[in-house]
Amino acid sequence: MKQYKRTMTIMFESEEWMDSPVLMRKFSSYLHDDGISLISRYHYGNVNDEDYGLREVTSTKTSYDILINDKLAFTLSYLFRAREFVKDLDENGWDADWFERTEESTKTEWAETPGAYTFMDWEDMEGEQSNSTIYPSLVYVDANLSSVELTTKIQRVNDDAFSLTFEIRKQIETITDRKNIENSIVSIPANDMKAIRQKVVSALERISNAEITHTVDCTTEILSSVNYVCSKDTIDLVMEDEEE
Repeated sequence: MKQYKRTMTIMFESEEWMDSPVLMRKFSSYLHDDGISLISRYHYGNVNDEDYGLREVTSTKTSYDILINDKLAFTLSYLFRAREFVKDLDENGWDADWFERTEESTKTEWAETPGAYTFMDWEDMEGEQSNSTIYPSLVYVDANLSSVELTTKIQRVNDDAFSLTFEIRKQIETITDRKNIENSIVSIPANDMKAIRQKVVSALERISNAEITHTVDCTTEILSSVNYVCSKDTIDLVMEDEEE
């Protein structure tokens, strides 16, 4: 049994992305709205809408006022420090006490990005989302109960770029015709890969008014010992509509 692994990375770049600290959070929200939810590697179950987009966050801040002769002297952030100060003051003849003060504040902010892996959920999706594989993946099972796994990762890179990485894995008995094996295995998840790419581009366009450029890198490994560049025909299964 041999493992066939194909990795395709599309790098998207735009100068406009340099200065936004919440860019990834907004991007994650737009992807979620379109059926691609970013999750951690160890995510199980479905996703929660509350983990994406704008949300109201209430935070609580606790501080400790130090009173000397019933007057506020200073404020500390930690309870153990407040107790130590009051104890030392009392031992030195001061009338001291501490008082806990709690303040709540509410603000609206973009939810943090849960992770770089993906949970897919949209109509006409051909693969089945699985979190029981080595990574969260789309799984495709043929009539012979042979399966292909597609893992998708989406990350922000170097402030001015986003990467979309597809990793396809399949266990195969023998390599007798490399080109036919590559073409057949790649064609299985190709429609979903194209849909994912289009959704990613659509979300990126929502966070940039500047030109977005892209580059594609694609390699195939067999048993981690034989590496070769993917054929143009199989890359076009995912990228072809950009030339229309």
